[in-house]
Amino acid sequence: MSEEVIDKISFIVVGAGKSVRFKSKKIFYMIDGKIPLLIFTLKNIIDAFGKDAELIFVHSKEDKSKIEDLLKNFKIEDVKLVEGGEERPLSVFNGLLSCSNDTVFIHDCARPFLSKKFLLSIFETYKKNKKPLTPYTKPFDTVRVNENGKVITLNRNDVMLIQTPQILKKSLYLPILKKYVEKNLYLTDDVEYLLREGFEVNFVEGEKTNIKVTDQTDINLVETIYKGWEK
Repeated sequence: MSEEVIDKISFIVVGAGKSVRFKSKKIFYMIDGKIPLLIFTLKNIIDAFGKDAELIFVHSKEDKSKIEDLLKNFKIEDVKLVEGGEERPLSVFNGLLSCSNDTVFIHDCARPFLSKKFLLSIFETYKKNKKPLTPYTKPFDTVRVNENGKVITLNRNDVMLIQTPQILKKSLYLPILKKYVEKNLYLTDDVEYLLREGFEVNFVEGEKTNIKVTDQTDINLVETIYKGWEK
């Protein structure tokens, strides 16, 4: 496959969740009281890829009009809005159906701190071997698991905390995801489906600042990272 073809990408941003743990729609959280989280996420992607990426935002039905207003107010154009499903894999599936390109980034909107250096770096890595790719970080804490009442301590050097965006081929992933969602088998990230089907995945080091905003306790960290973010 030529570099010319592989450079054509679609970037799916998934933001259709209910934000139950956050207590309000986190995609609308105003970072520093100035910019909605979803807008900040999209701006960082646009900063890295500009017009070279087809940008797809997957949303819940009730949020569409508010998202349209925010995109207009912050002068963000050419974002394809796609209605999501009740579960994340269903939202991803809908996003994939809307993709015009075979090379796809799949990202959780709740991870707003995407640096240009990081995005371009993982894309270059992907282009070299064309394997499905996911970033990860290592835990600092001691990690233990409870297996049927028996607590086991893991070697934290063997533990990977998986991040997004994950990069893969629509032509590879869509039929696999379709098979699983038709059986109502919903997994928490996309490369897990590929791993279960025996495909190799390239695990690359992510960034510590690429945090996932989950609940209200994350707000202070969000604000701290934002204050040091290159504006």
